[in-house]
Amino acid sequence: MRHSFLHVVAIALVAIMVCACQDTEGELQTKVYSFADSTEYAHVALTAELPASYKGVAAQITNVLHQELDERLSRVTSYEGQRFFDPFDGDLSDNDAFMGYYFSEVLKLLSGLSQQDVEDRAKYIEEDQELTPERKAEILAAMPQWEYEYTLNKIEDTPQYVVFDSQDYIYMGGAHGGVGGDGCLTFCKKDGHLVTPFIDPEREEDIQDLLREGLVRFFAESGYEVSKDKLDEYLFIEDGHVPLPVWQPYPGKDGLVFTYQQYEIASYATGMPSFVIPFEDVAPFLTQDARRTLGI
Repeated sequence: MRHSFLHVVAIALVAIMVCACQDTEGELQTKVYSFADSTEYAHVALTAELPASYKGVAAQITNVLHQELDERLSRVTSYEGQRFFDPFDGDLSDNDAFMGYYFSEVLKLLSGLSQQDVEDRAKYIEEDQELTPERKAEILAAMPQWEYEYTLNKIEDTPQYVVFDSQDYIYMGGAHGGVGGDGCLTFCKKDGHLVTPFIDPEREEDIQDLLREGLVRFFAESGYEVSKDKLDEYLFIEDGHVPLPVWQPYPGKDGLVFTYQQYEIASYATGMPSFVIPFEDVAPFLTQDARRTLGI
């Protein structure tokens, strides 16, 4: 009988809990797994940096990262949360097999979808009576290739916590591609749990001044002269309220880093607004879990 991915992970977590925790005060050792290949109309590249050990806290972190990878990669191109293939049901300690399985499935998925897209485009072009045969040939010879790139990298590692950055890029033959992913994932190294949320949701209104100041700095660094009272003219927000970003902020060297995705609060041309709020300023708005993890 095939076990669900979450069921397999649950069994693994129980096994971890009965094991003695390893010392995680030092750097978390990791290994990078990279896969890339192309079909006629699709290119796929996956790179994931994962814990090298599958014991204690490292295994706990690995299992959560596996869940994030499964959720992201099994739903590539889906706008309604539909998953396109079964979860990995092999040995969770074998990262090479885990990543190889998802790479194979994503490549197969995008190969089929891109081929169908090209066939649909070709049919539409052939039926267009206003195009000359020469122009049709030019268009058919320049059919766009789909692209999907996923990266998971360790970007911060301290005695208290470790941060992994999960991002992807997808282009499906349109005007431009888009950046997505799960953003930065911060793990407490004491027990390996994922720290979320960082900001107390009940304090969202109270942190407005800091969010607005951060966005003003972002625009200034991007070459725009934007004052705090004119900021709303550059944002897609209602009633002057700046929402917390969908991606969880993460602890950097100088403070908590906030990043908004494309189109989340501003135009595509604006990019991905990002700024840092110093720890001493953001501390009153953190959850208890975040404060414990950061030692604040």
